[in-house]
Amino acid sequence: MATVKPFDIPKQLVWEAYLRVKRNAGAAGVDSESIEDFERNLKNNLYRLWNRMSSGSYFPPPVLQVGIPKRDGGERKLGIPTVTDRIAQAVVKLYLEPFVEPSFHEDSYGYRPRKSAHEAVAKARERCWRYNRVLDLDVQSLQNPDVPVDTNHLERQVRPVALGRRNWLFCWTEVGAKYVGIIHSLLATCRLQKVDPYTYLVDVLQRIETHPARDVHLLTPRMWKQHFASDPLRSDLDRIRQHSAA
Repeated sequence: MATVKPFDIPKQLVWEAYLRVKRNAGAAGVDSESIEDFERNLKNNLYRLWNRMSSGSYFPPPVLQVGIPKRDGGERKLGIPTVTDRIAQAVVKLYLEPFVEPSFHEDSYGYRPRKSAHEAVAKARERCWRYNRVLDLDVQSLQNPDVPVDTNHLERQVRPVALGRRNWLFCWTEVGAKYVGIIHSLLATCRLQKVDPYTYLVDVLQRIETHPARDVHLLTPRMWKQHFASDPLRSDLDRIRQHSAA
């Protein structure tokens, strides 16, 4: 009898992800394995990745940190994943993109399929003839340690957690800042969808263990609001509070 994997990932999807990574080329990661090295045992390497991702046992290896010189004399840290992990990331992108892409705003151009920075510039040029004002938020200034933490009301609205500018001031370590960034993105999405983050997380963390992997997109804040927000799962603490209030 065939074993049923907890995550339904087609092998063709892994193959397509590999082809995309191959086209993009790129340097070797922390394991020093190039794309050419990976291809020497291509069939087994792809099968091993598919098997681990489908069974939920895949764990991404560390990234190789390299320094890229800046024009001002500084250095930008760049993380290079292994070839295997780049393929795994491409699998996730191909799997989730059809579900999450429709939720993006039409004016969002960054890292989206069939959209480019040239289109963003063209749209800005078009609108400069229609409006006499510009709202500018310079992300680069967030790296300046001399800028006050609480710059203005606008920043407090768009950036509840000050990421990027001396992350360790807020998260103690850069590693901690990375995980806080993930949570921040999730909380910002909840705010955008007018979803209470606490209610959402309490429900999803209880629901995800038995939720079908093929329907994981239903647990994104936008889809959760449509399917589960009317009757969310509650925590034991909530039930105790309700009982005490009664």
